[in-house]
Amino acid sequence: MAVISISLPDTLLSEVEDKVDRHGYSGRSDLTREALRSFIQEFDADAKLDGEVIATVTVVFREGSEVEGTVNSLRHDYGESVISSSHSCIDEDRCMEVLVVKSEIEEVNEIVGRVRSTDGAVSTDYTAKPVEEVV
Repeated sequence: MAVISISLPDTLLSEVEDKVDRHGYSGRSDLTREALRSFIQEFDADAKLDGEVIATVTVVFREGSEVEGTVNSLRHDYGESVISSSHSCIDEDRCMEVLVVKSEIEEVNEIVGRVRSTDGAVSTDYTAKPVEEVV
């Protein structure tokens, strides 16, 4: 098995170690392998989508992080595609933003990628369905 090295911010490493302990993984490598498999399955599912989709992008982030600015930029950069957005405060430290996007899956993936790569994003999830299936 190949060995790779990655750099993680201290907060993410702490979360990883907490998940390893609480969920019975034998170590960080096991958790990382499972997370990568899940991520790859997500990409494989996207490859099956063709044409215009309707998607929700949900991001949980730390209050005062860069995410709020990124989401605001996305609303402007993808103004035709982001058809709705909603901001909610979860508690005094965390917020949640939900974007509704109507576009090609490639553009949805661009939006998700920009959010995921922003410092302060705790989690980013999305769902997408072909527009013709949403009746």
